[in-house]
Amino acid sequence: MNKKPDSKPDRADDATATAAGSVYYRQDPEPKPRYTRRTETPRAQAGPAKRPAHLGHAILLSNIRTFTLVTLFMVILAGLAAYITTRSWQSRQEQARSESPRAQPETPPTPEPRAPGATGVFMDEPDTDETEPHVRTELDTEAMRRAIFMQQRAESLLEAGDVDEAIRRFRDALDIWPQLTRVWAKLGGAYLETGEFQRAQIALERAAENDPGNPSILNDLGVALLYQNRITQAIELFETVTDMDPQYASAHFNRALCYLAQDDDENAEEALDAFLRLRPNDARALKEKAYLQASRRDYQEALEHLRRALSSAPDWPSLYVDLAATTALMGRADEAINYLDRAEALTSPSFVYRVYQQPAFREIRLTEAGRSFEERLAERAREMLAAQETEEEPISLTRPMHSAPD
Repeated sequence: MNKKPDSKPDRADDATATAAGSVYYRQDPEPKPRYTRRTETPRAQAGPAKRPAHLGHAILLSNIRTFTLVTLFMVILAGLAAYITTRSWQSRQEQARSESPRAQPETPPTPEPRAPGATGVFMDEPDTDETEPHVRTELDTEAMRRAIFMQQRAESLLEAGDVDEAIRRFRDALDIWPQLTRVWAKLGGAYLETGEFQRAQIALERAAENDPGNPSILNDLGVALLYQNRITQAIELFETVTDMDPQYASAHFNRALCYLAQDDDENAEEALDAFLRLRPNDARALKEKAYLQASRRDYQEALEHLRRALSSAPDWPSLYVDLAATTALMGRADEAINYLDRAEALTSPSFVYRVYQQPAFREIRLTEAGRSFEERLAERAREMLAAQETEEEPISLTRPMHSAPD
């Protein structure tokens, strides 16, 4: 029985299948391991591993270029916005300066004085207002230098006694540079000297706005209010000064004048005592202290205070008048007439004659010595009037104390 040949001949029997150069040569592949070690990289993954690194590098370069472009664009926009803002601010400043021309303030008329009171002359408040000078809003060193030069010139004029010209120079300095607090204060003090109390108040208020803790400015502002008969406001300012600086003597004295104007003798004497503790030989304070003592008929102490004042101010005619009145009330006619003679030597016969008509000398006028003195005094007054000589009468009323100049 013949066997059916196999469809796949045996490789061992097939000589052609074992020949390397034969077309029928077949080589069995190497067996694949069942598990792959972690330290080994499969061949199938070795080729594509370089592609992700190349892609990340490209993305990084793209991001850097985008960031650079955006940053440059933002810097350009910020510079453009800053330029536009600067130009807009400069144009607004130029427009404001063109719409606000400088104006020289006009001098208000000097008010008429009221009748003198017991302690000072108070003025009516005029219905005027100070024109505000042009305000410089930009730094200008040349303008500031010229303003300071004007200030120094004005202070020299003020020390020389040329108050009106000093005021003009102070105002020129403020027209150039309005922020000079010292100039406002000096201008206010000069207005007090000329009796322009409303102007003094305005200037000193400007100074106080810039330097609210300066006692000399507040004291002078209180003096301006006192001269305008605004007693309550003046007292508040003087008390503020004494609270800030209890050693500030002028404020104590001015406070006493305010209380005297209100007939508040108790507070007036307390303020005078506080002042005399700081300045025990001040003639003005001793005179007012003697007035309070004489008003309660303590004539001997009043006489002692007036004599102390006379030793400090021997050429003050008002002291001789007060000494004459005090000794007359004490019944010392000869002493009273002697003090009146000394007052006449410093003033005029007509002035002393009017003083002699006051009620304090009524008892002396009834005596023989008093009638003889009055006749001689009247004759001398008529001779002076006939010769048309100009008489100079003293200011017998006590004035407030301004701050001492620097």
